[in-house]
Amino acid sequence: MLKVSLKKSLLKKITNEKSIFNDSFFGLISACKKEQTTISPEETKLTKQQINNTVNNWHKAASEANFENYFNIMDSISVFIGTDASENWSKSEFSKFSKPYFDKGKAWSFQPLERNIYINESNDFAWFDELLNTWMGISRGSGVLEKKEITGN
Repeated sequence: MLKVSLKKSLLKKITNEKSIFNDSFFGLISACKKEQTTISPEETKLTKQQINNTVNNWHKAASEANFENYFNIMDSISVFIGTDASENWSKSEFSKFSKPYFDKGKAWSFQPLERNIYINESNDFAWFDELLNTWMGISRGSGVLEKKEITGN
């Protein structure tokens, strides 16, 4: 199993959001140097599909006000940074803040309009940007992900 780290920034309500996913492909950026290898076009395509699926599922969980699915995707050391300077929450703090919205059956709904994904040559580091249709209008998100093996989960 592998981990996902996602750093998102939205220009409107949520301008910066860094999340660490635990049921997908990438993990927290580490200082470890890895051996460079070139990946095939097929592997690049598969990696992009995995990233798309993970980010789409995360957005979907919020739009369905599915608290468990939304926060289970995030690792325990995730950080959520919103548009206001005071919005810098640990996963625990953000889940406590968000719980009442999820409990009312209405969290937030971000529908991807466009997403560009870029992957380094060794397929262990990726970044993306996306346009999202939100209740605030068109917003922008971006993220940085690194492939990392998950142990003990």
